[in-house]
Amino acid sequence: MVNLEKNNYQYIFSVNGGDPKASILGLLFPFLLLMSGSGLYYTYAERFMSQDWIVYGWGGVIVLTLALVISFFQKISTGSFSRFIVKIDLELAQISAFDRARTQSLWTNSFYPEQLYISEILLELNGEEYTFPVLVYAEERFELVEEAVPYPDRAILGYAEKEEIEQVLQEIHADIEKIYS
Repeated sequence: MVNLEKNNYQYIFSVNGGDPKASILGLLFPFLLLMSGSGLYYTYAERFMSQDWIVYGWGGVIVLTLALVISFFQKISTGSFSRFIVKIDLELAQISAFDRARTQSLWTNSFYPEQLYISEILLELNGEEYTFPVLVYAEERFELVEEAVPYPDRAILGYAEKEEIEQVLQEIHADIEKIYS
């Protein structure tokens, strides 16, 4: 899972919690980058380049823009722009949430491994609906969940392929066995 960071017996998940900041950045950044790069190139290209090189420069602007957009999406997928952090500390048997935007702790509760399970989230892309596996921590089990601010009774911890989520669950249960054996 790309939004998971593991430190010893702590599992740290970066999650959006329905905060549109990362989505808006993801939509606006490539457009703004292409427009500003193109505008600067159009304005200053004739001053510093010969006419033959101006055509090749447009290709350079597009390639550079694509490289920056790809690196931006890689950074966004790691959870760098996510608003919330949900931390599971197996040694203390606690789960807690932190709001990065307000730099404050939201809650801390006892961690119960049986409340960690795989569910699905409904995503709509181009008018079509798809379900995608998610790792959820909740008191009651839901077949389908929505993105929301992490609460003590329900928190979406991350999206991934089902095999990746199962691997994370196995690691958590193996770490619990190590701690309490």
